[in-house]
Amino acid sequence: MRHLLALALGLIWISIVAQPVSACTCANFRDSGNSPLDAAEKDAFAAAAIFEGEPERIELRWSLLKAKEEDLIPADLLDQDAEDSGEPVAVVTFRVLHAYKGDLHSEVQIVTGLGGGDCGRLFIPGLTYLVYAYSGYSPSSPELTVGLCDPGGWIGDPRAAAALRYLRNEPPTRDDTHRWIGLTREQLEAQQKLAATEASKQFESITGQLCGHVDSSGQKESFGDVSFISTKAVTASEHPFVEVNKDGSFCSPRLPPGEYYLYFNESLNDQASYYPGVSDFADARTMKVSAGETQSNIRFIPPPQRTYSVRGLIFTNETPPNGIQTVVLIRLNPGKLSFPYKQSVTFKDNSAYATSFDFENVLPGHYIAYVSGFEAGWFMRKVEFTVESDNEFITLDLQHKK
Repeated sequence: MRHLLALALGLIWISIVAQPVSACTCANFRDSGNSPLDAAEKDAFAAAAIFEGEPERIELRWSLLKAKEEDLIPADLLDQDAEDSGEPVAVVTFRVLHAYKGDLHSEVQIVTGLGGGDCGRLFIPGLTYLVYAYSGYSPSSPELTVGLCDPGGWIGDPRAAAALRYLRNEPPTRDDTHRWIGLTREQLEAQQKLAATEASKQFESITGQLCGHVDSSGQKESFGDVSFISTKAVTASEHPFVEVNKDGSFCSPRLPPGEYYLYFNESLNDQASYYPGVSDFADARTMKVSAGETQSNIRFIPPPQRTYSVRGLIFTNETPPNGIQTVVLIRLNPGKLSFPYKQSVTFKDNSAYATSFDFENVLPGHYIAYVSGFEAGWFMRKVEFTVESDNEFITLDLQHKK
């Protein structure tokens, strides 16, 4: 039960918060031989829209969730790159503070990936961003998109200063026009490190932290992580998180001011709960983050939770392809997160038309079952079911269409 992690190059979060690296990578943020002013001109020309804004809402869009039960769904849906399929994606609604390019209203929506290799970009409510947006994933799409490697980021980052001066028609500084020619790789890295250090100081002054202790089910050691979920993230999306120390202690990354839910995902027993220690989202409490302050007396007591087993069979109408497929259970109960259960399955040989799967320690709730990993041309019927007792049994029907 691990959520995807999207890291954004140029976003100050990278410089300040140490998180695992996404499979999507970008080139060096400075082009050799170009000055910051050159880069600002180039970036402004290429973008379809440019604005300063604050994230107001973050939502998940995915046709799998909208499809009706028994509808046929492509079985390669989870493996499609968001840039090709347009889903699943995060839809971020910004409140526009200052528009520089494009026909923009007081609010604008941008689409980005969810991370984990799809080059999605992480936006944190409570920060003001300089956003460079581009045309949609398909030529006919009117939507604006932003990716991991696109310019822009937190406006307090000193590295965004040259672009802001250019867009605001302010006189450039000497550093803005300095061309990075003749510098060694070591010198460039030193410049980046210096810029990141300055940005870190700026970021620390406007953010706060939530720290405390998880009393994990009477265990001597704790295993899992705590996610910090802005109340403006209205559905499952990417969130800052930290691994809990073995003694149960935790301290959040630097968080922008605002209200946050805390969500503990206990990896040892596959259990999850909300602060202060409740299973239902409706009973969860929020914690307030203020600039320059750290709350360090948070006590998180996860409740004991009964879990159940889910077993089933996968049937196909033709010989399935070689390779490993994945059965995914997605919990649909109300709440901010929907971390999936996953299990790899294989058909015993090329002539097999069925295989089985077996999940243990599944929390009660309403679920979608889905199979991922099949080649294009394979479809499955959407199945919804409720886990409320042991030995829940489901069947998944996959069909190949030429």
